[in-house]
Amino acid sequence: GSTASINGLTPQASNMQPYNLIINGAMTVAQRGTSVTGSTAGAAFLTVDRFATHASGATYNTSQQSVALNGETGLPVQFTKFLRYNPTTGANNCGVWQTIEGVDSVQGTHTLSFYAKGTNPAGGFLSLDLRQYFGSGGSTSVDQDTITFSLTSDWQRYTFIITPPSISGKTIGASSYYRPFIKQPDADTGTAAWTLDITGVQLEAGSSASSFAHENYGDTLRKCQRYFE
Repeated sequence: GSTASINGLTPQASNMQPYNLIINGAMTVAQRGTSVTGSTAGAAFLTVDRFATHASGATYNTSQQSVALNGETGLPVQFTKFLRYNPTTGANNCGVWQTIEGVDSVQGTHTLSFYAKGTNPAGGFLSLDLRQYFGSGGSTSVDQDTITFSLTSDWQRYTFIITPPSISGKTIGASSYYRPFIKQPDADTGTAAWTLDITGVQLEAGSSASSFAHENYGDTLRKCQRYFE
């Protein structure tokens, strides 16, 4: 039978690499540096390329970390790096995001997956905020902010099937984007410290998570250099 396309892409067969809309999802490239402590910056690219860290009133450390040479429980052996985001003083809406160029690049059912471990904010869980930003001069942003999950001390893979609201009738302006944002929930105003270790971030068309698509370091670096300042 025929295979329908989603967002102009054909869902991948099991023996094919998925099309990952996330850049540097394995956290291998860190052109700016590998460690920053005591930051209160918002929407800042400080260590791992393409992943912004956001304070929203928090004070945080962030770093590119290396996976132990003998591997780590729950994490496939192919991974060598991960991003650590550690608020030493928590605040609601502090967290980590990546913007995907073009709000219209994520339409229809998609699957977001990643490997993570750590400790949770004061309220006991994190939230996933999915934003459609329609750009300068565009329609008002739309947020889906109802997905929550908790971290454990061992790596595990988290998988979320997401369907962004239709953009029919919307006006798209300059610099629009789609943004997955992992954060301390808006309603959690606790200041307790917490830590998110994350790698293998993948956003792909369809309703299932493929194995993470590792790529050559040079290919990832070239993608990151387009945004590097």
